[in-house]
Amino acid sequence: MMKKMLIINAGSSSIKWVLFNDNLTIDAKGRIQRIKMKQSILELSFEDKNYEEIKDLPSFLEAVKNLIRLWKKHNVIKDYSEIKSVAFRIVNGGPFLRDTCEVTEKAICYLKDAIDLAPVHNPGVLETIDA
Repeated sequence: MMKKMLIINAGSSSIKWVLFNDNLTIDAKGRIQRIKMKQSILELSFEDKNYEEIKDLPSFLEAVKNLIRLWKKHNVIKDYSEIKSVAFRIVNGGPFLRDTCEVTEKAICYLKDAIDLAPVHNPGVLETIDA
C-alpha cells in the first residue's frame, strides 16, 4: 500500500489541503471554506472528479471530521494508516519556530505564544492540529 503525505494550510475560517502519494504526485486536494459560519463549503478533487458539499461546520474539529468522512465516502483513504505524515503550514511561529519542526507539546506552546504575530491564522492552525 502506498503511503500518503498530507499538507494542510489552515487559516481563520478555511483549510486548504493536498494529499500526495509516495511518488509526490497529488492523489487528492481540496479546501473547506467558511468554517464557523453558516453554509460552510467542503470541496474535494479526486480522480479527475470534483465534489462539493455545503453544510454548517461550527468548528475546525467538525470541519476535519467531515473532511475525513468525505475522503472515506469517495475512497480517497480507507484507513488512517495510509497517511504516513502530516505537515502544517504556519504563517508565523514566533522566534522559536523558524524552521521545519515536529509538532510537539513544546512546539504547540511556542505557537500559542506567537498568536499575536498572526492573530487571524494561528488560532485556526492550532484548532486544526488539535482536531
